[in-house]
Amino acid sequence: MEQTKPEYHVVSLSGGKDSTAMLLMMLERGMQIDDILFCDTGLEFPSLYAHLDKLEKYIGRPITRIQSERSFEYYLCQHPIHRKRSTAFAEKYGPDRLGYGWAGPKMRWCTERLKNEPRERYVRKLRETYTVIEYVGLAADEEYRLKRNLNVRQMMMRCPTARLIGTSVIKDYRLMFKGSQTGSYLTIEQSLGSEVPVGVWAVSEADERALDRYEGYPNFYYKKELSLPITGMRTGKVRQRKAFVYIMHENRRLGVPSDYYLQTCIDGYHYFGFDLDVLFEAYRYSTEGKQP
Repeated sequence: MEQTKPEYHVVSLSGGKDSTAMLLMMLERGMQIDDILFCDTGLEFPSLYAHLDKLEKYIGRPITRIQSERSFEYYLCQHPIHRKRSTAFAEKYGPDRLGYGWAGPKMRWCTERLKNEPRERYVRKLRETYTVIEYVGLAADEEYRLKRNLNVRQMMMRCPTARLIGTSVIKDYRLMFKGSQTGSYLTIEQSLGSEVPVGVWAVSEADERALDRYEGYPNFYYKKELSLPITGMRTGKVRQRKAFVYIMHENRRLGVPSDYYLQTCIDGYHYFGFDLDVLFEAYRYSTEGKQP
């Protein structure tokens, strides 16, 4: 019989009004709080640090403060970036450069590198011993955040009987965004030496038919069967199994995804703990190679 892990309740505290109000409400109601977690970018306003100090004194409890292993300046100016050499952008500016450049709505590396990734590393360690329950404060008018579901929840809505069984890596394929005038979406194409991390699901025939309709099979995407080493979500064991993947027809043009779709992809990568460099490189590759 599998032993149930004890629960460990973590409050994610940004220092803003919403997370602060949530923390105070939980304390007022006597709810279980085992850890109060703040991810420090190292570049917060002095007033925010003063607020955290004041809050610690007020509630009489410590706030766990964690940081990325690398600084904002490193990711901005020094992190190695490698481009495909055959693109016009690479020919003009060079295939390789240092630093992501300034963060913005379509290149949200700052939030991911300096907040999400340190938090996920911290919580992942806790999950080895506990069933972790995280709390995030949202304003009442931010319902859209709740609807911006991770890929896992979207999959469960489309295919109610599907089961997430593990993760794998598809070798010698490159991730990219392609599509049409109505939007650009993720796909993969063969590329020697490249790798794409993926989540693997067990689906029924009914689930597969639902996915076919959603993905626009066979006109927009086709399916290909692959043999993959799948790491089990629960056991961590690696087993070679057959799986199918949806691939967009190669004659589709590279394109730029919408902000909403890109953020959904980031959410999915964050959920699985995949390397965001793969996704960011797909965005750069598709943007720089996009035909006018």
